[in-house]
Amino acid sequence: MKKDTDWIKVVTAGLSTTNYNISERDEALLSILQRFQSPITNLFSRQFRKMGYYDKNYAQDMFAQFFSYILENRKKIFRSADPEKGKLRNLMFTIATRYFQKKVSMYVNATVFLDPKVMEAGFSHDTTEVDFEIDYVETLMNSTLVKLKEQDKSTDKIMFRMFQYKFFSKEKSKKTAFDVAIFFNEISEECSSIEKKKVEDRIYQRMKTAKALFETILLQEIRETLLLPDNIPIPQEEKNLFFQYAHWIEVNEI
Repeated sequence: MKKDTDWIKVVTAGLSTTNYNISERDEALLSILQRFQSPITNLFSRQFRKMGYYDKNYAQDMFAQFFSYILENRKKIFRSADPEKGKLRNLMFTIATRYFQKKVSMYVNATVFLDPKVMEAGFSHDTTEVDFEIDYVETLMNSTLVKLKEQDKSTDKIMFRMFQYKFFSKEKSKKTAFDVAIFFNEISEECSSIEKKKVEDRIYQRMKTAKALFETILLQEIRETLLLPDNIPIPQEEKNLFFQYAHWIEVNEI
């Protein structure tokens, strides 16, 4: 997605195909859907499980239908979207939630597919939105890890592995550096104090470099997901979201 593709361009392109490049509009909308595929699919999956349906295909099929729905109804969906009134993830969460409720309600009276009481009890907005935010953070964390791995040119790949094994949520301390050194068998607990200090310092510097690189890539991932142009700062509350949920995240093995 091009860096200058921001909220206004996406919304405007959704309203008109005369004055805007159709392929650019499609690229922006596809990028949004791809970035939110995992959080939305998990959202659908949780709701199906709460209603007693554990087959993963339900959620995957629902997302496929949701994907088509967004593409076919972009004009209606993005007409009233206002970046000043809410975050992109909140918009996507609301659209996905309403879509799920509407699709499910179609079956309630016509079939025994779902029980109305179960459907009503299963949809908890408070916990669902928190879960969706965690999925959103996890998705961007993992896409950042992929890019960190690509950019990490160190021979032993230790910078990437620190994050892969969840060390990104630990404080920047010498004790953490020593724990990392032991974990990767670069040092033993019985080593001399001089050797210990050398290894600690070396790992500590690697961790600082790794964290700085990780944060740089993550901020760019956030910027692209929010469709923010380079001249607009990322809202602090958006950054805080990642620190708030960091210790809950399960990063993928890559």
